[in-house]
Amino acid sequence: MGMRQRAVKTVVLISFLMTGMASAGQAQDVFDPSDAWMDEGDLRYYENVIAQHWEMIEQEQWADIFKNLASEADESNVDWSGAEEVRQRLIDGFNETVGEISRIDSEHNGVYILHLDLLNTGRFAEGAVGQGFVGYNGMSPSIVLCMEGAETAAPCNQSRNPVLTEAQAEDIRYRANAANELLLLLRAEADEVIINAIETSYKRWVNFLDKGFVMFPWEISLNSNLLNWDIRTPPSTQFIFLHPSLAIQVPLDGFTDPVEFRAKEALMIELAGHLWYRGDYFDNFAGVSGTVVLREDLPPGIGFLVRPGRGLAAGLNWHFSANEQKRFIKTPFLSVSVDLFQIISTNRGRLDI
Repeated sequence: MGMRQRAVKTVVLISFLMTGMASAGQAQDVFDPSDAWMDEGDLRYYENVIAQHWEMIEQEQWADIFKNLASEADESNVDWSGAEEVRQRLIDGFNETVGEISRIDSEHNGVYILHLDLLNTGRFAEGAVGQGFVGYNGMSPSIVLCMEGAETAAPCNQSRNPVLTEAQAEDIRYRANAANELLLLLRAEADEVIINAIETSYKRWVNFLDKGFVMFPWEISLNSNLLNWDIRTPPSTQFIFLHPSLAIQVPLDGFTDPVEFRAKEALMIELAGHLWYRGDYFDNFAGVSGTVVLREDLPPGIGFLVRPGRGLAAGLNWHFSANEQKRFIKTPFLSVSVDLFQIISTNRGRLDI
């Protein structure tokens, strides 16, 4: 019986300790950086705050919305004894936001998408500070949710960050999170523009580096000096200079007289040319160049090369005749460029972006 009683007592004691630990954990859930503390039924929960102000949101009455948030925080029924300065810091943050929005309304007719630089849209963004404390560094001075027992840990060892009760911490988090979600709605259109711009920039650079017209070192130097670009977009044009490639030549009269159809390889040098990148993402290009073609069986030929699109380049060349008078051969040659360098290489890593 003694052993059984001890076992029962042990089980009861363990259950009591586990219950106590669970209760303590629940009591301090609000101080955990996770969102497990939230109660969706609380009127301060951001979805409920948004629903409450939805009509004002549709009418873009943002200044009035944040005035309401400041008023509701000021009228909070939470006991702020010992931490009134923290609540006032939150209210000041709401009022500062009202002032910034009002400036955009009065000076720029409420065109927020073009003037978000005047609004601290990250003021109420939540993060972890110090040794894992919940904090709002977008405010000045910042707010840190310091729990009992953390008085000696930074930044809770500073006088401006007093220990908060669970109710006080909850009030701060609910109201700050609701304000942050509202600012996310306010700047949503601008965020979409920014995301689209980043996506466009990324796709353009990928196409330019992996599918663009490949440059030799001297062409890179030339384009670096003549063109401007930045991280937002690669150059939309490109110069060609002394660019060699393999060419296949066929005399034009070979297309009407099979006897004259003789394909011959040659070295083509694009003396100078220009490319224009096309498409929203620069996934294609067109261009034109002046060319010189060198062959073993004929004197040099001069002409032009046209690129109607990526992967296709053809033009005409007139070769000098082999006689002493150095006149051009009457029939020009169709020259098709086969740029092996373009096939096996890219511009990636060759430009200082």
